[in-house]
Amino acid sequence: QVAAGIIISEANAGVTEGGSSDIYTVRLASRPAADVTLDISSGGQVTASPDPLIFTPSNWSVEQTVTLTAVDDDVDEGAHGDTVAHNAASTDVAYDDFTIGSVTVTITDNDVAGVQTSAASVDVSEGGATGNYTIVLTSEPTADVIVTPTGNLQCTVSGPLTFTSADWDTPQPVVVTAI
Repeated sequence: QVAAGIIISEANAGVTEGGSSDIYTVRLASRPAADVTLDISSGGQVTASPDPLIFTPSNWSVEQTVTLTAVDDDVDEGAHGDTVAHNAASTDVAYDDFTIGSVTVTITDNDVAGVQTSAASVDVSEGGATGNYTIVLTSEPTADVIVTPTGNLQCTVSGPLTFTSADWDTPQPVVVTAI
């Protein structure tokens, strides 16, 4: 008789935020006496589907495919990772709380931190019209970001501007006044 076991086809996977997903397969090594439910969890940077997997005495040897997808957030984290864990539960004592390997997932980020302006230049006149443009961040910050526009001997600018994780993607105005 073959000992109880859960076979995972991959120990490593790679996904991209807003892009490619990855798959791996799972099956049991031996026929269980009762259904085996395999719950799948992660650290929150990837999702696994379907969850849970259910193996029965009749489908135990059929590979079930798990699809991993990166959570597409707005934070520039650079390349990062997550771990997908598996927890087996069954009334079959051989499979209940069975220790199962995890899958290490490498995540490619699609966000880039930066500051974007709405105009490359503005027109102003001495004693007359002011110029306006807006500034917005290109990714969600993990702490407040202060942007301080600076004038020169010819003009003054309004500011500073504070962006938070709640309003990072809302353009904030900058007023340029000629001296």
